[in-house]
Amino acid sequence: MSNWRHRGIVAALGAAPLFGVGTPFAKLLLEATSPGLLAGILYLYLGAGIGLAALRWSRPAHPVRLAPRDIGWLAGTIAAGGIARSCHNRIVSRYLSIRFDGRWLLKPTLAFILTVFGATIVTTTSAATISFDQDTPGAAPSGWHCGVTGRGSPKWLIEKDASAPSKPNVLKQSGSGTFPWCVRPDVKVADGHVEVRFKSISGREDQAAGLVWRWKDGDNYYVARANALENNVSLYYTANGRRNTLKYVDAPVAVNAWHTLRVAFSGKRIKVALNGKTYIELEDEHIVGPGAVGVWTKADSVTAFDDFAYRGSM
Repeated sequence: MSNWRHRGIVAALGAAPLFGVGTPFAKLLLEATSPGLLAGILYLYLGAGIGLAALRWSRPAHPVRLAPRDIGWLAGTIAAGGIARSCHNRIVSRYLSIRFDGRWLLKPTLAFILTVFGATIVTTTSAATISFDQDTPGAAPSGWHCGVTGRGSPKWLIEKDASAPSKPNVLKQSGSGTFPWCVRPDVKVADGHVEVRFKSISGREDQAAGLVWRWKDGDNYYVARANALENNVSLYYTANGRRNTLKYVDAPVAVNAWHTLRVAFSGKRIKVALNGKTYIELEDEHIVGPGAVGVWTKADSVTAFDDFAYRGSM
């Protein structure tokens, strides 16, 4: 293999670490994707390039030289990311595929499929919206684990509610406890978002509705809460069973009305929004790594939840 081809392969592989260095800058454009995750995707391409280079070296092939008349087409292909069909079929088949012994080893379509598949493996993204409408009224929600931080007897049951955003069922907490919670233990999310519709029904001591994420166990997790009794939104982390306040912000939370609480989290960045308005945005790293997601209340709060949604990556 000629020296110019060696230099080209080395230069191509050297581009991958440069993309990795640029990951923190790309992170600024993405709300719920960690720099490590993006770097993982980019280095996946580096690994693929090393594998193709090794195969290229092991199977000799005739060099393909770029004709001057095709330089413009190739530049257009690069600028458009190889998507536009107008970037000339000859460039795609001749310069973006690898040929050994009369066979095309890698076509652009196959390359695209492998790229998407590889990115899916690296990101391990999970997402779902749960309306509780497939669950049986009077029973606990299927696939959820419910309990309490501290003491008490929480009561998490599926009930019918004519006012539900997605009829007919809701998840309702009508018992009492220090901090009742109900989570999806099979879901492990490190970076992403959680969202839920809630209605605060009653409560003499408290009227709270919350979201939990990075839930390790009943004593360690993050929680964002909206309170109809105090008209505020707050953010906490619970460590070793003790709740610690990060921030309180005044916000209108009407009783017996449906609201939307949403939390986006990536690395140490946390953003809490109520009804589409962001009230809390800060950085904290007391609870790190993947954990379960779910809902939460406090004390004697009677609260209904519907349309619980999450999306994120490990």
